[in-house]
Amino acid sequence: MTSLYYQPSGRVPASALPIILSYACATLPVACIYAWSTLQAPTLARPIFTLFFSLWLGYMVQQAGVRGKVRNPAWLARASLAIGLAGWYFQWAAWLALIAHMAGQQSGDVSLAGTFVGMALHPGTLFATAMNIAEAGTWGLGEDRIAGGMLLLFWLAEFGMLMAFIRIFGRMQAAHPFCEASNAWPKKSMYRGSSRSSMIRIWLHLFSNSSQANYCRSCIPGPKTYRTATRA
Repeated sequence: MTSLYYQPSGRVPASALPIILSYACATLPVACIYAWSTLQAPTLARPIFTLFFSLWLGYMVQQAGVRGKVRNPAWLARASLAIGLAGWYFQWAAWLALIAHMAGQQSGDVSLAGTFVGMALHPGTLFATAMNIAEAGTWGLGEDRIAGGMLLLFWLAEFGMLMAFIRIFGRMQAAHPFCEASNAWPKKSMYRGSSRSSMIRIWLHLFSNSSQANYCRSCIPGPKTYRTATRA
């Protein structure tokens, strides 16, 4: 059966997992900036910072998929959780470390970086500290301080927003047409333009006697080249 639509091969190179993990670690700097920004920003502006951080995590997932040459949308959608959770965890460790130093809960001998490392390496301590803050509350709307279950709901909403885009970005990237012959993502400039004669040659080859004909975007000119011609 002949299909004119590109179908991902489903391949996941062995180098994809180390690349995903490296991008997960690379979320650290921006996660710390995000944590600091949410402490400094007005309450109503914090969702904007959360949205931008979520989009940035999605971009990191996309770049990891490009460099890892992942052509399996389901796999990259699942693996993207490693990047999203790393960014979320790092920003929590940074946020709690900042609060501890702002409140004077750490002695002068302990640096902010040391407090952050202590939080990041001890999830139990991080969780217990977060629960103590949830009980007391940290910020509010107007004169009302938000604490307890309401604050936990806000934190869950933040988590949901941070995770919202990563799976979408992962699936979209892995579904992009990939040239299996050259083992590379075709450049955009390679599939711009149009040529009727070239299209005729492609159709003749597509319906030839060959058992499999895969065309990447660089092989098919014209405005509809995103729909890659593939014969299964």
